[in-house]
Amino acid sequence: MFFVQSVAPLILYCCSAVLFILGFRRIRAGSSFKGIVDIMGAGAIAIIGWSMGNP
Repeated sequence: MFFVQSVAPLILYCCSAVLFILGFRRIRAGSSFKGIVDIMGAGAIAIIGWSMGNP
């Protein structure tokens, strides 16, 4: 249970941050649809990480 409530949310937050940065860079490069999809995915991953850390 330790992994699920402490380490797994941190891994998901890091993945979310990387995906957000990737989405922002895609928007700046001109591919706005893919960038918005990446940012929405980052938000979904962050919500999953938050819900795992706060049962």
